[in-house]
Amino acid sequence: MTMESTTSLPAPHVPAPPSHEPNFVVRHWRGLLPLWVSYWVVNVIVGVASSVIVVAIVAIFRSDAGYQPLLLFSMFFLIWTLVAGISVWQIVGLWRSANRHAGGQAAIGKGSFWARAAQVATIIMALNVTWIFFKDGVPQLTHVTRIAFMGDPDIAPYSLRTMRGGTEAEISGGFKYGLTSDFSKLLKEQPQIKVVHLHSGGGRIGEAKKLYDVLKNNGLTTYVSYECSSACALAFAGGKERFIARRASLGFHAPSFPGMTANDMKGSIDEQSGLFIKAGFSPVFVSRALNTPASTLWKPTIDELVSAKAVTGIADNARFAVSGYGGDVPKDQIGAALVKLVPLIKAIKQKYPARYESMLDGFYKSYIDGDTESEQNGKVRKTVLSIVDEFRPTADDDVIVDYGRLQVDSYRHLGARDATACYYYASGAGGDRNFTQDLGPALIQRERDVNERIVLTAAPRSAASEAEMKTSFSKMFMAPGTPKLTTDERVMLKADNVAPDKHAAYCRATIKFYSEVLALPPADAVRLLRVMFKSSR
Repeated sequence: MTMESTTSLPAPHVPAPPSHEPNFVVRHWRGLLPLWVSYWVVNVIVGVASSVIVVAIVAIFRSDAGYQPLLLFSMFFLIWTLVAGISVWQIVGLWRSANRHAGGQAAIGKGSFWARAAQVATIIMALNVTWIFFKDGVPQLTHVTRIAFMGDPDIAPYSLRTMRGGTEAEISGGFKYGLTSDFSKLLKEQPQIKVVHLHSGGGRIGEAKKLYDVLKNNGLTTYVSYECSSACALAFAGGKERFIARRASLGFHAPSFPGMTANDMKGSIDEQSGLFIKAGFSPVFVSRALNTPASTLWKPTIDELVSAKAVTGIADNARFAVSGYGGDVPKDQIGAALVKLVPLIKAIKQKYPARYESMLDGFYKSYIDGDTESEQNGKVRKTVLSIVDEFRPTADDDVIVDYGRLQVDSYRHLGARDATACYYYASGAGGDRNFTQDLGPALIQRERDVNERIVLTAAPRSAASEAEMKTSFSKMFMAPGTPKLTTDERVMLKADNVAPDKHAAYCRATIKFYSEVLALPPADAVRLLRVMFKSSR
């Protein structure tokens, strides 16, 4: 028997066929994952992934340039697109997995309770996602679309102007994209600007932060003459010094954005809080300000603002230019403010429209030039009183008499308090001095009322004859019971200057003289008063 030795050869290498096993994402989408994985594991993954995606996108789109509407739109669009895509992937995959699980259970004769329960949960999930999208997503996407592509129409337009030789600037209107850029250009063109007036009901916090930085970095003073609320108040805090008019207000509340809760806005609140505190505001004050609901507005009192160091001080009406109407304000709007400020002007407008227009032109120019409120009020008062002085001699008889009685009461009031003030008021030596504070509210209101009647009743009057005047004057010396002026008193009333130690005597003589005239029969009193008022012009 022949034995043959043989050698074993290795089997030839056959490459393994390529794997077509889908990845996790595809497997879930097709419903190939076990039901418990599709329900529990994917649910956890989606929750974590959604949070990570939102944080990552916000971080990616955070711009060193600050508030940028296009970036804001892109951020929200991407967030909602990805969240919607992930939700659809989660819901469709879970539904398919439940169907597959139910089919498998049926094949082996078992029930499909858990599969159907998962599908019920899927329907609830889909409804919840849809509700959230329409409740939060649609408003947010609509909002950012209007901001980025429609000029942010929900915020009022803003305007800029300079006053007082370019040393003061006014920002009025809404805080919206472009405001800070335009103001920075203005500041570059007119570097002499030292004071910035703010007049706004608010707007975009992002733009307010940018303006805050510009104001702070340039060491500018901020001032509010009427109102500065919400985002405007944040910009105001950027002032190196911060002033407010006594009648003005600052308004504060928490930030808000469509579809976001107070907790969602916590980051913005913390950022604003830091800026306010950095500016020197009291932390307690800031906490109250930024915890005021966004649907309301907290307007602290002047004392609260000063105590919290929110303002450096209270500005009087002679410190800064008049502001609060904007740079492109129409003349008619200024006229409406003028009538509100001085009601007598309404009577002038009604009866003498040409005189009113001339007055309004001057007032408007005063505003555009940047006169202080004190300067502007002085000009208006001087103009109005000159008109009243012109028309007074031609007013109705009863108005003439009432004005004479008002003068007597005014001299008595001033004489009892300050003889020199009485002398200046009665003689006209006080020039343009404003006696409003000296006379008090009751007499000032009487003066306003009678001045209005003067304007409304003024009309051409026939001059009294020489004989009539002599008759009326002669009656002054025969009127019983009325103290008569002495020769010295008559001389003193005609003097151009009276020594300070004679001011009280001058005041008493003036009261005596008017009392003499008013004691005459009405026709004689009116005749003499008309001449007196005409000669005093």
